[in-house]
Amino acid sequence: MSEVEKIKNNDPASIAEKHDKAASPSEVPAQITRLRLPPSNTKLILARILKFFSTPEGCDNALMLIQYFGNVVVWLLNKRGQKKTAGRVGKLSSMISDYRIMARLLDFFPLYLSSIDSLKNPPKDKLLSAVSILQDISMMLYYPLERIYWFGAHNIIPVSDMTVLKAGIYSCRFWAVWVVLNFIKLDSARKALLLQKKRIMSKQDSDAESMQKELGQVDSQLKAWKYSFGNTLAYLPLTVHWSLEKSNFPDVLVGVCGTIAGVCAAVNRW
Repeated sequence: MSEVEKIKNNDPASIAEKHDKAASPSEVPAQITRLRLPPSNTKLILARILKFFSTPEGCDNALMLIQYFGNVVVWLLNKRGQKKTAGRVGKLSSMISDYRIMARLLDFFPLYLSSIDSLKNPPKDKLLSAVSILQDISMMLYYPLERIYWFGAHNIIPVSDMTVLKAGIYSCRFWAVWVVLNFIKLDSARKALLLQKKRIMSKQDSDAESMQKELGQVDSQLKAWKYSFGNTLAYLPLTVHWSLEKSNFPDVLVGVCGTIAGVCAAVNRW
């Protein structure tokens, strides 16, 4: 497999239902009946599912999970000697990867507007301001290069395979820069949340109920921070892997890291 094909099969950014005969109420064990979700909880879960899939980001997150977990499934099937099935799953994973890149074709314009806004209103902290500017620059370089890669890989624009390869590699390098810089932002956010928690606990004039509510909000943000950190940490080896012309990083680990990143993003989005 050429290096161009390897990038095609790894995006630098499904269930068959069984319709069994329903059991009558008398046949359903009492324990299972008691475990059924109350209507209010069912409605809440359905509302969250609808909200999750009502945005492009949510749909992309779901496709991402299928794509990367597909790599793990391919590895497991190959280990069991089921190569034909593994090939089919691999094709599905590659198709989803390709679709996700295509779906991002117009993302550059909102990114550009957002970057202009952040440049006009930078964070007060000088370090965070510099990090934000560098992240904006890295993404404004990443997206055009990814477009060149995608259009070139599909022979839509007349470029050589080497140009396609270089565009894919350099786009991932700029993505890797964004990921590394994001650790600085995450560290700053964690320190700010811990300081906020300390201030709440040191308040003398706050009643117990009010303090508990404020602490609960901070704890919720700290929990979200952990998943954001997990998402960034999982992306780090992937961006490094795709930034190299030759990498020995196995596809199954690409699948594992991508799945972890997808789960972390999904939990925060949920």
